[in-house]
Amino acid sequence: MAHFLEWFGKNVEKDILEKSVLHMDSVYEAVRMLKSAITCFTGKNDKKELEGLLHRIATAEHEADGIRKKLIYDIAIGEILPPDHSELIAFINEIDGLADRAHSAARCMALWKGEFLVEARPGLEKISEIALASTEKLREALVLVRDRKKSKQKIVEICHEIEHLEDRGDDAKRELMEMILNSQLSVGKILTAKDMVEAIENICDGTKHCADMLGMIMIKL
Repeated sequence: MAHFLEWFGKNVEKDILEKSVLHMDSVYEAVRMLKSAITCFTGKNDKKELEGLLHRIATAEHEADGIRKKLIYDIAIGEILPPDHSELIAFINEIDGLADRAHSAARCMALWKGEFLVEARPGLEKISEIALASTEKLREALVLVRDRKKSKQKIVEICHEIEHLEDRGDDAKRELMEMILNSQLSVGKILTAKDMVEAIENICDGTKHCADMLGMIMIKL
């Protein structure tokens, strides 16, 4: 039976690895649509367009969750040794959590009434861009593993880039929260804005956790 590292490095379970990239594609779509929704939300704030984007985030999150469930089932009945199940499932669940966080941010936008805080709009755009860049980098690394590229160093470099993006996300969140907490928004809107910003920043945190797990796998290999 195949060891976890063999599955990842030697493509023993090719079907599972293919599904992992499909899973990542749905997660990436949710984060990409979140970025588009933020642009609409902080710009022209077209209600109909925003509703459509929020629906697409929910759809992508639902698709990702369906693939996640199938992946976990395949792992449970496949050739991966039981001791490695938890590590592999944790990695898949962490990736899936990125779509969950995009959906959480979308729900905050759906709850918001009126215009968003003017001075915080550039910051919200910035942090959503960082979240998207982090997710894109994670997908790039996973595709390299799937295609069995020989450059482990390149994958490790991408993981370092994700770590740098996570630091930028922390800085962007700190600046945003200072503006929001010092604004004249109602308590309800402050809480909603806080939840939205944290959900987006948590995408950056989540990609870093995934990158840490992937980086350790490549080091072990």
